Amino acid sequence: MVIIIKTKKMKNLLCALVLVSLFFACKVDPPSIDPPVGTCPKITDKINWESYPGYGAWQFAVSGFDGNIGIPTGGATAINIRTDCGWQYYGNETGGTGHTYGVYAWDTAVIFRWAYGKLHQIILSSKWQGTTERGTKMGDSLQQIQALYPAMYNIPPYDDLYGLTVANILVQMKFNSAFKLNQINVTN
Repeated sequence: MVIIIKTKKMKNLLCALVLVSLFFACKVDPPSIDPPVGTCPKITDKINWESYPGYGAWQFAVSGFDGNIGIPTGGATAINIRTDCGWQYYGNETGGTGHTYGVYAWDTAVIFRWAYGKLHQIILSSKWQGTTERGTKMGDSLQQIQALYPAMYNIPPYDDLYGLTVANILVQMKFNSAFKLNQINVTN
């Protein structure tokens, strides 16, 4: 079947429709950098700051938007973790332009904080049940951790606070009076 179009206006309209149809038919969404929808962080997830900086499937700086500075493909990860996974707001950190968005779970065992629309900080308390990429866990001694992370340094004037810098990731480890690990702060 052949259609003959006699007017220039109709030819232009038909060409425009064909081009628009091809554009939408060929459009490919970029790969998602967020964990699959419905995936919730676990209290046993690993914290990484070397090979894959982040917590479980959540990667620093590129994983998850807070939903307050535009919504990228895949939605607002920070908001989804709170609504879909039962996490709570951390203090008054409810987000918005110029404000941090923070959520926590398991009685603050794990805290995620977003800044400028990106996952920025993860805080783990003594209730956290996971490990680092090298196997460190809460309750490990300062000596055990220094053996795994020889570049770790004391942060004066505190006897119980140690740091480690890997690329643009700052890791701070806090120890109790018996020098057993009881908090990890990882900031990008």
